[in-house]
Amino acid sequence: MYTEMSPSTPVPAFKRALSLIYRPVLSYLYNNPGRKMSLYQSAAMIKHIDSSSSPEVNMLIASLSKRGDLDLITGSYSQAILSLNPTKDRSLQIEKMTTLIRRTYGVKAVSCFFYGQIWSPTYIHTLKSIGLSSVVISAYKATARETIERESFIMN
Repeated sequence: MYTEMSPSTPVPAFKRALSLIYRPVLSYLYNNPGRKMSLYQSAAMIKHIDSSSSPEVNMLIASLSKRGDLDLITGSYSQAILSLNPTKDRSLQIEKMTTLIRRTYGVKAVSCFFYGQIWSPTYIHTLKSIGLSSVVISAYKATARETIERESFIMN
């Protein structure tokens, strides 16, 4: 599950995501131990949950991730397209987001998601330098509106 909500998203959209997606999905996971899921949230969504009257959502995310049922995924803090940034700025963007996740939920994310599904081999050095071990890349090719792969795979 992932959200790419920007800071300029209207508050009612955040509330709708919480009530229609976050609460039901996270509650289901909580009530069904052993089910696994990954979660990427934009920094704006994390901040909204933290500042809203929804502490139960943060507690659910923290509890599920500590229990091992929810894999929290980091990414670019400001949803920047990292290939357009210098290497140092790429690292800072990801580290800022990883720190936000750790401070909010008490766990360190080890996987990374790239905004806009834009991947570059130059990211490998950046990921290694900041201690991330895996990356999530979409199998959906937006320009052709088709799915490239139907099953996950590990690149060697």
